[in-house]
Amino acid sequence: MNAADTVVTVLVPATDVPASSASVCGECFGWGFVWVEVAAGEPMPGADCTSCRGTGVSW
Repeated sequence: MNAADTVVTVLVPATDVPASSASVCGECFGWGFVWVEVAAGEPMPGADCTSCRGTGVSW
């Protein structure tokens, strides 16, 4: 597998996530952080957020 294709899940401040993602995930993470999936090596989170996978529980 090419390292550039690797996707990692990271915890980032909600303020660093595009508004669309923060609005989707903020309710799950009231403490101001969201899980986002980014390509390995990317310095900033992408727009996709796991949104707690519908569980309402952070993981």
